[in-house]
Amino acid sequence: MVIERLTGIVNEGLCLATVMLLACGLPETSRAAVECRLSVVEPDSVQKAVDKAFAAGGGMVVVPKGEWVTKPISLKSNVTLKLEDGAVLSGSTNLLDYARADTPGISRALLSAEDAENVAIVGKGRIDGRGHCFKSKFVNAAAQPTETPMLMKFVRCRNVRLEDFFYGRSPSWSIHLVSSDGVEIRRLTCFNHCNLFNDGIDIESRNVLIEDCVIDSEDDALCFKSESDKGFLVENVTVRGCRLASTCNHIKFGTGSYGMWQHSATGRVEGITGDVDLNLSFGKP
Repeated sequence: MVIERLTGIVNEGLCLATVMLLACGLPETSRAAVECRLSVVEPDSVQKAVDKAFAAGGGMVVVPKGEWVTKPISLKSNVTLKLEDGAVLSGSTNLLDYARADTPGISRALLSAEDAENVAIVGKGRIDGRGHCFKSKFVNAAAQPTETPMLMKFVRCRNVRLEDFFYGRSPSWSIHLVSSDGVEIRRLTCFNHCNLFNDGIDIESRNVLIEDCVIDSEDDALCFKSESDKGFLVENVTVRGCRLASTCNHIKFGTGSYGMWQHSATGRVEGITGDVDLNLSFGKP
């Protein structure tokens, strides 16, 4: 197995600068302004390592301790992205970096995979979308977050594994599972309160296990959908051993329910601050 370990310039001063501002008691707006002005460091290093591992037939890309500011990353088949303890993968704050030529007006996610298999993100590190830098894009509370990027998105993938990392501050949705088969999500921690559409996990896939996760989100913590492919059957989704909190819904079935789903279940799900709220909104956008 090929193992690619990132080397080069690491923005280790970002976390220190943020801590120093906190210690000085500066308001959130001041901290955000400083962080949003920081330039992108080694913006393509992770993508180059992923491409190299993929070209070799598969392998692991190791992100070591430090702050790595990156443009969007396209994950590939048979490649595992490992975030070591102390590693922070932070998204570019330039919206142009997320543009898609094939779908104008719809942004790429910071981390995404399409038509891939055996894709994994693991480790004790953090994924930070720096979503506070995109707040001006949310001018219409009724709009869906198409132009503003998501944090992670997996489309028509097989055998996706997400384990052990922290994620948050997404510009919009955090994890979107679209028309994929075989997804295992274990021991993730999410704190996502940057923007109105900060869902924890949006699910329109089959054979999905979400287990032992802690999700605290501004919008729905877990949202079951069926809108991306109306012919795709969303089924066999199991959620267990999770703790959820949300300013909207802990679990929602039905927003964007234009297709079909069946055989989904939850067990041993707790609310972090109280009872679990279940919202059924069948047929609504």
